[in-house]
Amino acid sequence: MEDISVRSLFVPHVPVEDGGIIIQADLSQIEVVALAYLCNDPDMKHDIQEGIDFHLKMLSAVEGKSYDDLLNLYVSEDSQTIAARKKIKSVRFQAQYGATARSIVESTGLPYGEVIRILKADEEAYPNVSRWHNDLLDELDARASPRKDGIHSHIRSPTGRRYHFFRDPKDRGWYLPKLKNYPVQGFAGDLLRIWLISLGEQNWKVHTRMINTVHDSVLWTSIEEEKADTLHKIEYASNNVPTLLKKWFGLDWDLPFRYDVEIGTNWGLTND
Repeated sequence: MEDISVRSLFVPHVPVEDGGIIIQADLSQIEVVALAYLCNDPDMKHDIQEGIDFHLKMLSAVEGKSYDDLLNLYVSEDSQTIAARKKIKSVRFQAQYGATARSIVESTGLPYGEVIRILKADEEAYPNVSRWHNDLLDELDARASPRKDGIHSHIRSPTGRRYHFFRDPKDRGWYLPKLKNYPVQGFAGDLLRIWLISLGEQNWKVHTRMINTVHDSVLWTSIEEEKADTLHKIEYASNNVPTLLKKWFGLDWDLPFRYDVEIGTNWGLTND
């Protein structure tokens, strides 16, 4: 039996022979963008604005090689560079989600010293991240409320969400993985929802319909004749997100709100 991808089963509502297409727009590095805004690290914001590859930048710092040389090797699909970048990416993503160095060693099998070097390079490149984490700890301590079952506290996100924390009085401190993960993931999720609201307000043409969301991406079924109009409205809705952030939450957004678009005759071919 032919191996059929599940994605290939998602097809346009208009037959392909009549111009039917599937369009996918995928937010680019939304968690990293959320982190950069929350911690207000100028170097991280600069790298986002310049389109720097974060993982190659850390690889450059760890191995002492030129970023431009590594980028050229990666673009030319050099297998060693691809493997090294993947290793850096795994460590950085786990750390961003709150994993400790020991847990990263256990999950990746990398030597402890190598993991520490990667984490140290990341901290040196973007020092405001750890400072922001310390500010969150101070915020939790300031709001700490002893109760019968333990100590309760909370932190607030820029969009007004509350993240509640609890610890036993015998514990040394608050649970750091949750502290590092929840605010970033929650704010990134709010950015996604605001993007979806902005997209939903667009007056799509008759054969263009939003049909699904998957993680940080949105799918449309459309036709070739309406493709240009659809892409224009996706761009307009995305550019409108900073306006909505200011209107609804009083936030001054200073980062690009980027997304990648792929088009195909079915969802499985949207990378063609």
